[in-house]
Amino acid sequence: MLDEYLEPMGLTFAELRRSPGVLSSWVRFRKYLGRGFNTPSGKVELYSSLCARWGYEPMPVYHEPEKRL
Repeated sequence: MLDEYLEPMGLTFAELRRSPGVLSSWVRFRKYLGRGFNTPSGKVELYSSLCARWGYEPMPVYHEPEKRL
């Protein structure tokens, strides 16, 4: 059953037992430390220059929900 589960990844359960770190190497944590964020400044932006350029609110805005009767 486990071999069938791992088949789309090209692995067998026996291969996974021999090298358990093979799956964890696909995930890279804290990528922003190397190349920054995917924003024009490369930093975390609370004020979105892209939203401002496109005519939207550049800062998050709270709207009170409509009251239902």
